[in-house]
Amino acid sequence: MDKVKSARALIREALVESQKPCFTCSFQAEDVVVLHLLLEERPDVPVLFLDTGYHFPVALLLWLLFIGAQLVWRGVAHG
Repeated sequence: MDKVKSARALIREALVESQKPCFTCSFQAEDVVVLHLLLEERPDVPVLFLDTGYHFPVALLLWLLFIGAQLVWRGVAHG
């Protein structure tokens, strides 16, 4: 099994076992990859920004873009 398939299987398993799943994310490279896979599986999962106090400006920009995209998606998907 390749790494992506293995990660997707872990995400599915965690979602099945969780009553109220959420994802904490500092928008670093590895977080964004896992977030992408998670949102493919469950687009409505809440994402909590983990402010480490050590963010590069681009990480904060990604966070703001993500929040904007989520607001648009929720408006379109949920009317």
